[in-house]
Amino acid sequence: MVKKILCEYCNLTFADNLSSRNLHFNSNSHKKNRRNYFSLYKDAITLFLEERQKQPCRRFRTSGQCQYGSNCNYSHYTFEQLINLINQDSITFFYIR
Repeated sequence: MVKKILCEYCNLTFADNLSSRNLHFNSNSHKKNRRNYFSLYKDAITLFLEERQKQPCRRFRTSGQCQYGSNCNYSHYTFEQLINLINQDSITFFYIR
């Protein structure tokens, strides 16, 4: 019986051998899923710096939805939301210190 391994980012199982692991870990879908997983844990300052460099998403701005979701190359934040995000983090940082 072949031992299987579970990728927690992709929720897929595959054979536990070197060629299968390399094939999966180097796939674009795995890299995208891993990047999306870790983006959930970014601090507000990092998120602010990344999002302010992106242009606004036209689909999200007009309809409030975007088919690409977190994979979209454009920002789904308004300028006011970014300012509120950074202000909330500054207040939290102030109280923690």
